[in-house]
Amino acid sequence: MLNEKSNIVYTGTDPIEVSGYTINHKTSGVTAGSKGDTSAKTPGFGGTFKALSATVNAKGHVTALGEHNVTIPNATATTSAAGLMSSTDKTKLNGIESGAEVNVNADWNASSGDAKILNKPTTISGYGITDAYTKTEIDNAKQDKLTFDDAPTTGSNNPVKSGGIKSALDGKQNSLTFDSAPTNNSANPVTSGGVYTAIDALEKQIEELQKKAEQPNIYGVKWDGTTHQMTRILDAKNITTDTTNFVYSGTVNANYSNPFDSIYPWSDCRQCNVDMTLYAALDPGDDIRDAVVAWYGDPDFETDGTNGFVGRYTPEFWYSAFDADDGRLFAISDKKIAGWNHHKPSIRSIGFAVDDGNNGVTSNDGQPLANIQVSAIHTRATTAGMTLQNIYELDAQDMLAIVEFASYDAQRVMGDGCASCNYEPEFTLTAAATGATTVLLPVAAKPYCIPGATLDFGTAKGGVVLASRRTVVSVSDYDSTYCQATFTPALDLTTSMYPSIHGKNNADSFGNKSGYLGTAGKNNAWYRGAIMWGNRNQYTLGIARQQSTNKVFLCPEDICDNYDGLNADVFVDTGIVTPTIEANAWKQIGSMNYMPGVCVIGVIKDYGSVVGDSQYVVIASIGNTTPFFGGGASGGAGCGFCCAYWHADPGYSNWYSAGVLLLKSP
Repeated sequence: MLNEKSNIVYTGTDPIEVSGYTINHKTSGVTAGSKGDTSAKTPGFGGTFKALSATVNAKGHVTALGEHNVTIPNATATTSAAGLMSSTDKTKLNGIESGAEVNVNADWNASSGDAKILNKPTTISGYGITDAYTKTEIDNAKQDKLTFDDAPTTGSNNPVKSGGIKSALDGKQNSLTFDSAPTNNSANPVTSGGVYTAIDALEKQIEELQKKAEQPNIYGVKWDGTTHQMTRILDAKNITTDTTNFVYSGTVNANYSNPFDSIYPWSDCRQCNVDMTLYAALDPGDDIRDAVVAWYGDPDFETDGTNGFVGRYTPEFWYSAFDADDGRLFAISDKKIAGWNHHKPSIRSIGFAVDDGNNGVTSNDGQPLANIQVSAIHTRATTAGMTLQNIYELDAQDMLAIVEFASYDAQRVMGDGCASCNYEPEFTLTAAATGATTVLLPVAAKPYCIPGATLDFGTAKGGVVLASRRTVVSVSDYDSTYCQATFTPALDLTTSMYPSIHGKNNADSFGNKSGYLGTAGKNNAWYRGAIMWGNRNQYTLGIARQQSTNKVFLCPEDICDNYDGLNADVFVDTGIVTPTIEANAWKQIGSMNYMPGVCVIGVIKDYGSVVGDSQYVVIASIGNTTPFFGGGASGGAGCGFCCAYWHADPGYSNWYSAGVLLLKSP
């Protein structure tokens, strides 16, 4: 702009503009009109109001103007989110005293900190109690009145007077005197006679209980020397002699009930698995049960050898036999009795020794190791850290059975014991076959082909070839001439082979019970979880007959496992000369208490009229001989726990001779 008076020109800067002599403010671009609420607002929680928004440039001029709604928050605060205070929380806040703190647990003994109790009272009045005597009041007002006389005094003035007590004592003192000790029939007013009687009776009861605890339980039987049945005596006198339900007889006995199952030592006869490494590590005096890793009934108990040696544990006990005027007595004690035979804890195989397939021996289920020299079975057992049954172990086992069943006729009370499972026909196979698992046999063989029976294929009638020994699985009819036996494992058959049935393997166990399952005479007889007789004659260590003198020799128990057959420098000469009929020798030995269990044979009977387990056997003149016990699968009536054959020596081998494995206490 030109100032005419001064000739000065003026210009304007946005938003001021100059036009000639006129100065104007440029239009801002803001639309004219009202913004925001046009009246006063008091919105509540959750209510809204309008608020202005504007844009201002660097010159301070508004270049834009607007409005937007604002909402007042109404959310209540929580422990995890901010918000408004509720009326409930406000009320709670108003109820807190000014300066209040968080609760603390007061501690009477605290001397500082929040737990310290201030202004603790030290008197009753400090607690606000006004109706109780104070210590001072009690000390001053009551102390003298509660004083007793030092001794009962006549005319005492103390509040609690002793005069009455003294008068009573003066009048009764002598009559209240007790005896210096309980005396029977005492005349004192307060007599000790009743006390004496009570104490005397009590002492006698205690003495009787002590004597009973120290006394052994003795279970016995008496044999009349004639019949198989015995009479129960001593602690067994009230037990029935009807043992029908003591056993299984062919099938499981639903009425089974045997009181000896709860009487020691029978109650502790149990099948078990033994870790042979643990057994080998036992020191002298250790409990043989420390090597047991499973007992029958445990989930890991096995009879196939996968959990160790398969055996039957027999506990410690004492036993003996005595001749009497009216018979012979047999007895077992659960505690030591001087002069009685001592059975130390042992574990025997539940069956006969089995070939382990590696020229060794095992106690698993399987075919008994036979047809090799019995001394070789002993050698195999020793190599495996075991031994074979000796005469002392057999003696103890027989005694248990005799007293339990009150009979010496084992076959009558517990079963024949596979005593007639022997079939040897004059017959060769009708056809050859490779890898065969079946074979045609004469129809007469069918009753002998029970599951588990030993099926031998030899080069002559009744012959045995160990490599060809098989186990019968089943048998079925084929035609009127033949039956068909299925066996395992497979075998190449030739028409030159002679088949035969020779006993049974170690199967068919039924735990810790006795008896048999299956056909009578064709199955093993078990006594408390172990095969006892029949099937195979048992080679037994520690006893022998000297051919030159016919005398019976016994080896000391602690070393008899070291010898096969007679060693006259070590064995003890019993002085007994064996007659032709061996039962005489057993009776004499038993009378001398060398073998009180085995001596039950006693009665002399010939082979054709056996009574019980008495057995007539002629000694073969082949040198020094060793008795084989129990009888074999061809023994028929000549089997039982007390039957014995003296016709062989340790070099003997036959299909019907085997060994029982034994683990002795270290």
